[in-house]
Amino acid sequence: MIKYKLLNCTNEKDVLFDVCIPCWEQSDKLKKTLDALLDGHRKLSLPCKLIISIEKQSVVKNRLDCLTISKSPYVLWMDDDVIPVTESWDKYLYNKIVSEPKTGVIGINIVHWKAPDNRPTRPSGEVPDVCGAVMMTRKVPGVEFDINYIGSGYEDTDICCQYTSKGYKVLQDNNLWCLHYNGELNKRWDVNQPYFMKKWNRI
Repeated sequence: MIKYKLLNCTNEKDVLFDVCIPCWEQSDKLKKTLDALLDGHRKLSLPCKLIISIEKQSVVKNRLDCLTISKSPYVLWMDDDVIPVTESWDKYLYNKIVSEPKTGVIGINIVHWKAPDNRPTRPSGEVPDVCGAVMMTRKVPGVEFDINYIGSGYEDTDICCQYTSKGYKVLQDNNLWCLHYNGELNKRWDVNQPYFMKKWNRI
């Protein structure tokens, strides 16, 4: 099931980027995420299209289903269990990726909801990969999510490797942060990690 709606505009021509949420099922966490995106000081402020793919299938398949509706050259990917904390965060990410044509991905500080503080776990600046729970991406020919990843895990690392292999930068920006109410569900490290390591010659 795919749901979508325009936000902060009435014409798709005005959409600056798409917000895509791959989702395993309807949940209270998803409702809280949507409440944050649509209301209050953390809400999405720029003209965009919100796209949600809800199916009990791999994260990659849900991501690809979102992309069947996405028309913008930029996509803000979000998990269904994250709550942005920084105000005007979507405007910041959009302006940053538009102003830096060789940037393919921008990640932010993802803070587990049980963490004692919001100290970043990744350094700011150019990095090998970011956490796909929240990331802004630029659509680039030949860069696409790999359908061979099962469940979830490593599909975001893989896409970052694809961008760098095409000469694009992957950036971590810790000026922005969100809370991640992650239950580590549907992780398939047993399959996805070996596949990733072999694909990218990390063995």
